[in-house]
Amino acid sequence: MTTGVTVSCGCKNEENRASLPNLDYGLVDGTMLCGNKKDRKLNKNNTSGIRGVHFDKDRGVWVAQIMFQRKAHNLGRYKTKSKAVKARLAGEEKYFGKYR
Repeated sequence: MTTGVTVSCGCKNEENRASLPNLDYGLVDGTMLCGNKKDRKLNKNNTSGIRGVHFDKDRGVWVAQIMFQRKAHNLGRYKTKSKAVKARLAGEEKYFGKYR
């Protein structure tokens, strides 16, 4: 039994990349375009009705956040849902703007 050993999928090797046609499917500048679609469905556990906006019960505020290039970006905490939605839409324009 070996521990601490990672086995590569081989995608860094050019010869192996040629046999994996969907490896870079939908990627532009390290961004997966299918995750940035406006018409993407909401998760079934979403209660606010807006992607990236949720209510923080402990603090009693609405939180706006966005994921971009595998990093979470906190867009702020707001007293009203409408302000959090505006922040989320501004964040989408800032981060997703050229990819939509």
